[in-house]
Amino acid sequence: MEIIKTDNNSAYKQYELLLLERDALLKEADEYLTLYIHEFGDLLVEKFKLEVTIISTKKSIAFCQVRENRGERINLSELNDFIDIEMNGYNELLKQMVKDNENCRQLEHISKEDNLKIKKLYRKLARQLHPDLNPELQKEPWFADLWTRISTAYKCADLKELEDLVILANAALTAVGVDNTKISIPDITERSEQLQSEINKIITTEPYSYKNILVDPIAKNELKHELRSEIKQYELYLERLRSVLTGYLMTGVIP
Repeated sequence: MEIIKTDNNSAYKQYELLLLERDALLKEADEYLTLYIHEFGDLLVEKFKLEVTIISTKKSIAFCQVRENRGERINLSELNDFIDIEMNGYNELLKQMVKDNENCRQLEHISKEDNLKIKKLYRKLARQLHPDLNPELQKEPWFADLWTRISTAYKCADLKELEDLVILANAALTAVGVDNTKISIPDITERSEQLQSEINKIITTEPYSYKNILVDPIAKNELKHELRSEIKQYELYLERLRSVLTGYLMTGVIP
């Protein structure tokens, strides 16, 4: 069954509100993730670096154990090549984590006034061009590209870009003579239920749930203490592993 949007269509209105709420919560989740990294990023990176080093050292020990069991000397070049291959994925994750942390160091504050303007502009644009509200428009490449720009500007909180996009959207809709009073959305009840499920999942899982820590000074301090404690434990564990690895390498190594 198809539902036709009209000014008094409660099913469409509910769907629209849920859609806008879902998008707003996703944006908030991204913001909480950025704030979380800004607050704990240095400790998280330090901890992950140790985890990667521990994994690398354990793999090196395993390599040496295999050679010893075979009665072979350890070829240092082969060991290094082996570790480079085995640790490639971990090192890429570490690079991305360091990059994200550096980006969040440059966190810019957005005023409440600008934030309200951004939300208002996005709601206006979403009602006009959101793919789930206006699927027919998205068949046109130009409108699809325009929506991509809108989504990116909204996530990046780029007020100036959104203001420009409002002008572009109005001009484009006027040019094609789009009638926004009648829009066909099949299975709208099921879609609304799915959106509600998505909303419930967003607000009860990470990164949105980071909000509970970020607004609580005691929780923030407890997490920092926990991370520092884990880092200390990793340092001690790594020291023991390196001692074991050194023992293998001192028995005979081929450069």
